[in-house]
Amino acid sequence: MEYIIGTSSFERRRLEIQAQFFEPFTRRILVSAGVADGMEVLDIGAGSGDVALLAAKLVGSSGRVLGVDCESRMVEHAQNRAQTANLDNVYFQHGSLAPTEILGTFDLVVGRFVAIFQPDLIGFIRRAASLVKPGGTIVFIEPGWNITATWTSPTIPAYDALIASMVRTIQKLGTATGIGAGLVGSFIEAGLGEPAVSAEFLVGGPASGLSDYNIMNSEIIFNQARQAGLDVPGQAELETVAALIRQEAGAKHVQFNGPCIVGAWAKVG
Repeated sequence: MEYIIGTSSFERRRLEIQAQFFEPFTRRILVSAGVADGMEVLDIGAGSGDVALLAAKLVGSSGRVLGVDCESRMVEHAQNRAQTANLDNVYFQHGSLAPTEILGTFDLVVGRFVAIFQPDLIGFIRRAASLVKPGGTIVFIEPGWNITATWTSPTIPAYDALIASMVRTIQKLGTATGIGAGLVGSFIEAGLGEPAVSAEFLVGGPASGLSDYNIMNSEIIFNQARQAGLDVPGQAELETVAALIRQEAGAKHVQFNGPCIVGAWAKVG
């Protein structure tokens, strides 16, 4: 299975910038879900390793974190980052959640921005929950693009249109962008009961880097869409729009709103 949005160096950099924005919320969710010293944690769809690296710091030297990802290039990149950070309690391996794959059981299983890519969401949640020890915790952190109504204030039409086009393109690539808005129902349908749930909107002004992050999102999504034969804005057009957005953002003192991120967690067994 390959990443829908690719594994280029540009994408790895985007993931790490994304992690900086979402690290505080992810930390709060993991702490609320009960992450503590000595725990064994599984990070599914580990990507560049940011969630696993964060969890490794939270469980301490007596704990252990395993990050699995379906892309070997991501696994190698994440392992190199762990070594650079001198974290010897976190490991990465190539793998998926296929029923035939033996991963063991863990005190907590977490996935961030991974359920959104699954064609069988409920089956995926159930499989992840099967890797949780009795009394342990399952955690998913997913985007809720459909929760955000106002992207800019005062409005920058070019930015709002860019985000709308990006979300439509993500959907055409086969990704359900509204999963975060329905995590409660998904947990219940998967047989886990009603989860605790929390959400956060990213907001920022012209200097926050938030608009640049979403422009990066658009760039990599549109690039992948072009490879899939979809009609999307070209690179030159995107660069022109990005320059216009940055100019208007400073002149209008714009606040950028969103995306929204939703976290849900529940005990298993």
